[in-house]
Amino acid sequence: MAIITRTGKGAPLTYGELDGNWNDLDARTAEGWRDLVAPISAAGAPPSSAATATNFGPAATPQRRQFAFGIDDYMFIEPFHIDHDIKPNGLAYLHVHWSTSGTDTGNVRWEFNVQRALGHNQANFAAPIQKYVEQAAAGTAWRHMIAEVDVADAMTLTEPDELILVTLRRVEPLTGTNSDTVFGLMVDLHYEVDRFATPNKSPNFYA
Repeated sequence: MAIITRTGKGAPLTYGELDGNWNDLDARTAEGWRDLVAPISAAGAPPSSAATATNFGPAATPQRRQFAFGIDDYMFIEPFHIDHDIKPNGLAYLHVHWSTSGTDTGNVRWEFNVQRALGHNQANFAAPIQKYVEQAAAGTAWRHMIAEVDVADAMTLTEPDELILVTLRRVEPLTGTNSDTVFGLMVDLHYEVDRFATPNKSPNFYA
């Protein structure tokens, strides 16, 4: 079988040309940041105070439906599954992609209600905890904004297969409420990675 080698950080990676699989994969060749994503268009609607599907984008262009959030409107975001490429005990930062319909520069404040549990019969989901981020709008209609929690509200990820349940709510800002239509577009999780995979598919993942 022909072997193709590729030099990474640590031992070379080898590729079996016949079976199409990486062998002897160095677990430390991909340090950096990646995203776990959850479009709000796929979110679950609560029984009351749900965000409203509303035309999004300039009136002269083909418009799509995105969720507009009034104060105290919320949506259940699809669960985040923690992947096998995480850096053990690395940080993860929740953030929301959002936009507005107008030129008001007032603030928009988002609340993340977060429940977490390790998998493989190791933990229960506990009561949610709240994390907040507040950001001023750009003052330009349809500007793509990203509001991310600061390091004090970052999460530490210990192992794969954890689930993180998130509810996104728009709440009153501390100052200067934005008067435009405010759209939540996507909730993401920036997380640290240091590998392509784990040696094992269940605990102990790293043995």
